[in-house]
Amino acid sequence: MLKFLPLLILFTGACKKPPPEPERICNDGADNDDDGLVDCKDPDCASYPDCRKPLAETVCDDGIDEDEDGTTDCADSDCKGNSACKEKQCDDGTDNDGDGATDCDDPDCAKMPACFVAPVQVVVKNFSRVQFQYDSTSMTGSSNSALSENAAILQANGGIRVEVQGHADNRGTTEYNLALGEKRAQAIKSKLTGMGVSPGQISIVSYGEERPIERGQGETAWSVNRRAEFRVTAGDPKAVKGTVQ
Repeated sequence: MLKFLPLLILFTGACKKPPPEPERICNDGADNDDDGLVDCKDPDCASYPDCRKPLAETVCDDGIDEDEDGTTDCADSDCKGNSACKEKQCDDGTDNDGDGATDCDDPDCAKMPACFVAPVQVVVKNFSRVQFQYDSTSMTGSSNSALSENAAILQANGGIRVEVQGHADNRGTTEYNLALGEKRAQAIKSKLTGMGVSPGQISIVSYGEERPIERGQGETAWSVNRRAEFRVTAGDPKAVKGTVQ
């Protein structure tokens, strides 16, 4: 019996299953170390090149969640500011860059022609000309409230630019009336900026007596012609231009 003992020990050792080794092949679909985890799901494969998770979303328009954080492409914070994630179509009703703002509500669309139409139309519809007292830069009573409303519209539409046009009646010389028109336009700009409108939104020009609304003599014509008009200079070029064409 003793002479068979070495063979018995050798046979027993041959039948004993060796302990599992760490996962050695990380892309074969097999659980090599019998720990219930296959390939990249096994911590032993963490350093394997194909199993290293990217630190950030690197391609922002491929539909793949590369960093496996649950957000894909432009919805991933890693893609914020990426050129692929700027709202490119500003009139399709789609949040192209996944930032929660659609079309003209997205800051990326602020300067697109499609997004100037609405604010320009607001200005056109609601702007009012203002009238002046004789030989003065003082407005008539009703014009003060009109100018306040104009200021509110400009403040609400910071992308809009307007040209203030100063006018005079036909009494006095051409040179005098041009100077008076310029003073009136400048007075309007000063009042608007005093109400909080950005100076960069306003330019001025004088037409003096050259563009009357009503021709003729008498207070009826003169009072109408002592005025300031507003022309939209930035926005949709096809839109109507403020209080004048």
